[in-house]
Amino acid sequence: MKKFALAFLFVSVILSVRTMAQPPIRVVCVGNSITEGYGTTSGEKAWPAQLGQLLGSRYTVLNCGVSGTTMLKEGSYPYWSTSRFTDAKNNNPQILIIALGTNDAGTSNWEKKAQFKTDYLAMISEFRKLNRNPIIYLCFPGKVFSNATQTANIKNELIPILREISKEENTYLIDFYTAMQFKGALYPDGLHPNDEGSAVMANVAYKVISKKQVIVPYVSVNQQDSVETTSPSVPAGGTLTFKPQPEYGTWAWKGPNGFTSTDRVVTLADIQLNQGGAYTAIFTDTLGQRSVMNFMVSIEGCSSTSITPYVQVNNGGWITSTSLTTNPGGSISFGPQPTNGTWCWTGPNGFFSNSRSFSLNTILPEQAGDYTATYYNSTGCKNSLTFKVAVEGEVSCPTLVPYMNINATWSQITSAVVSEGGGVTFGPQPSNGNWSWSGPNGFSSNNREASVSNFSAAKAGKYIGVFTNALGCKDSLVFTLNTIHTALDLPVDDSGMISYPNPATDKVTFKNVPAHTAITVWDASGRAVLRMNSSDVTEDVDIQVNNLKSGVYYISLLNDNTKTYKVIKK
Repeated sequence: MKKFALAFLFVSVILSVRTMAQPPIRVVCVGNSITEGYGTTSGEKAWPAQLGQLLGSRYTVLNCGVSGTTMLKEGSYPYWSTSRFTDAKNNNPQILIIALGTNDAGTSNWEKKAQFKTDYLAMISEFRKLNRNPIIYLCFPGKVFSNATQTANIKNELIPILREISKEENTYLIDFYTAMQFKGALYPDGLHPNDEGSAVMANVAYKVISKKQVIVPYVSVNQQDSVETTSPSVPAGGTLTFKPQPEYGTWAWKGPNGFTSTDRVVTLADIQLNQGGAYTAIFTDTLGQRSVMNFMVSIEGCSSTSITPYVQVNNGGWITSTSLTTNPGGSISFGPQPTNGTWCWTGPNGFFSNSRSFSLNTILPEQAGDYTATYYNSTGCKNSLTFKVAVEGEVSCPTLVPYMNINATWSQITSAVVSEGGGVTFGPQPSNGNWSWSGPNGFSSNNREASVSNFSAAKAGKYIGVFTNALGCKDSLVFTLNTIHTALDLPVDDSGMISYPNPATDKVTFKNVPAHTAITVWDASGRAVLRMNSSDVTEDVDIQVNNLKSGVYYISLLNDNTKTYKVIKK
């Protein structure tokens, strides 16, 4: 890593929140690039992450946004086909926020608008399977300042459909459109909000959710006065009474050992060790509006499994230590064991986390201090462990890692051959910092993930991404894009990678192909006729050409650079 002297003071502002230990209310955000955080300086600035800070330690927010996705199953990139859709369902959200629709409203996708409502209802149904019933919020997409037609489709057609769905499915609405319609200055590219714009969206969502989440978690231990807490501690043999507010409405409880109740006030008498753990209350008011709260009941006198302090400093190997030192700009990952149970972390400047494992990236001096992990097992028994983090010395700047997405596949490469009309997305790391781009044909972008679409010879050439961060680090990456025709003029280094036979009838074999190489076979006109990837080890690769017509073909191998080979099919 590159190092620079620490010559100035950095100031970071982190929201201070109440520190509690309970199973957090699981919030899942499903959406497109705006949800993923495209256009912000880091994932921590995407609106779901900022919403999580506003909601505080009683909630955990999982961002399942995927750039470019649609609700339409027959759209240009259906969210249904992504792994994040599976992740979202597997997380079993208690609160589900759906923020899809912006890409659906695009001209080519909106031609299929007749299926939009059907597909939206189908997604809601997917999350309600297996007797699950999350509290659901539907989001009105924001205005698209760079496309008047897309905005008109959102405002005049898509939003009315969402109103219908919300009424039919008894969901809530979050109106990003009204909140953002006059804030074009917060959309540098006319489509994606910057950090400030994402903060506005997070506040809009927070105000709606906090208004609907009305449960006040009062509890009483051994018949003493009620206190507001979600993490009561009770002596074995004692009495615990849940007395949440409000009083008027219906309640549904679930807890350990199959516990259920429909009473508002619930008493657990002569409480035993197996009654500790997570309890969930769902309240429905007289208008049918629901809210949820989780409690963690800890039984005094018991202790859980000891915490093993696995940590990783500056992407080195995992070690067991509670005393950690890194330079400003370094990174520390926490991954303590055991892997089950419930975790709660507290730290400097109001830091909190409800995840067992997490990372501090591009660390500032102000993040030094004590990080305390509290672990609860399934019966509420707990243990705590404190990690001491020191941040000192010279600034460590991150190593930039190149990534390009071609044909929905990410590869760690810096050059590529792109078919006419095709597209490429750059997605280098790290994400904690600012990126600016320049390239051929007037290309520019201030997003980390920058895309080149409808590729042509005029767009071939070098694309330069410049990275800066709050520590003063600055570095750049150069990506080279070629059409198949320009690639044919590139020098070829055949050493160690000889193709045979040539001419070929059934297959062409390349020797010693590096792991994870993207392989494309082009015809003489520059049309891609076959795509494949090598395995995860360096080995010989066979390319079947028996189904190709006789003629001249070109085979490009993309890893850390691009090599193109001429092959004749008999």
